Amino acid sequence: MKSIFIAALIIVLIELFLFFRIDNETILNNLHNHTLFTNNFGTNESAPVKQVIKLKADLFLDTKTDFLQIGDSSGFFGVQPKIIETYFDDKEYINLSCCADAGWSGYALYLNYLLKKIKTEYVIFYFTPYSLPNQYKEGFSSNIKNYYGEHKISDLNIINHLRSLYYRNDILDFVYKKNTNNNITDPDKFLNSLNVQNFEKDTKTSSDKYLDYLKDSKGWLPYRFNDRKKGGAIKVGECDLLYHFYNKKRDPLLNKNLQKIADVTNKFNKKLIVIFNPVACSKSFDINPILSDLEKFKKNNLNVIIPFEFITTYRANDFEDNQHLNPEASSRNSHRIGSTLSKILNNKTNIN
Repeated sequence: MKSIFIAALIIVLIELFLFFRIDNETILNNLHNHTLFTNNFGTNESAPVKQVIKLKADLFLDTKTDFLQIGDSSGFFGVQPKIIETYFDDKEYINLSCCADAGWSGYALYLNYLLKKIKTEYVIFYFTPYSLPNQYKEGFSSNIKNYYGEHKISDLNIINHLRSLYYRNDILDFVYKKNTNNNITDPDKFLNSLNVQNFEKDTKTSSDKYLDYLKDSKGWLPYRFNDRKKGGAIKVGECDLLYHFYNKKRDPLLNKNLQKIADVTNKFNKKLIVIFNPVACSKSFDINPILSDLEKFKKNNLNVIIPFEFITTYRANDFEDNQHLNPEASSRNSHRIGSTLSKILNNKTNIN
């Protein structure tokens, strides 16, 4: 009992000492700055992609662009802004797409934050038919909300005001750093965790300069495995792996989740363009409910531009896995997008 009392007394004295050294606002700001990575120490699963979201936002905040792209990793690796820009005389394109496990609510929360910071005219929402609403469900959207949501200094949770919280992140790093990618200091390790495994060969850039390359490429990186077999078998023939669009009752979820993105763009008075990543499979009867659900979205959002079919079929050799184009196919896909956007905007035509 005496030892417990002594331990408690030491804790109180430490908190009192820190109380006079660190102000309350500093504590809460510091807590907010690390909330994106909350509860992910000891696991590598979502830490790298959270790092990508933060890196991209930090690189391009407070900039001005004509096109701002968000969405899953198919867009991150499949769309090259500098190619698209060649189809316009004076328009800029930024690719802030990241990862499907952010969740579709996470996309909307992230977009809401970005539109407060980045001036743009068009929002490109880009995703693949293989990584959709029911796959990751809410993903880590709650972490995104805590990090990119409205941050308030007034916090009634007494625990969040403990001065020792200022050192929380350093302590967790000390204990778990060997098991987490939250703070990545090794560029090769970080790129490899994203399956960007031939960065130097594909970009002619040293791996330790990947941040400079990411900035210069306006958000694009090449996706390629060292061993192509690691990407698994590419689905060809009819598309029948689209179960992520449905809930347990087999109800389509596309209309409902696309509306989350449209609501944000409407809130900021931006023009929304929805683009689907190519796939190696072709249309099938299985996707008819999805197409019907997409039609509902179109009818409710006549101002949204949807320039391509839901299924655009590329060769299997164009993919590293079902979701991601290789760098060469990414280039061709970017030419396709640039050419189409140029025609639409020059003719002021809304293709749905």
